[in-house]
Amino acid sequence: MTRTRSKAAAALIVEATLVQRNLDDLMTALAPMFTRIEPRLQAAKYVRAVLSELPRRNGWTIAEWIGDAVRTLPSAC
Repeated sequence: MTRTRSKAAAALIVEATLVQRNLDDLMTALAPMFTRIEPRLQAAKYVRAVLSELPRRNGWTIAEWIGDAVRTLPSAC
């Protein structure tokens, strides 16, 4: 790997660390709004999905991106 690529990779790692730290700070600030841990964790997943590079952000794509089970509708009889 060239020195330029090494610098670029290091810059990306630093940026990712800062983004994660800011997200952690946001979720810490929001924590008092949730009485249980499960909704707080779900909210963190949602925020990550909204900030991601998903080409379309809707309920289906966000659920798939965060790994939630996507329910399918029963077919018409």
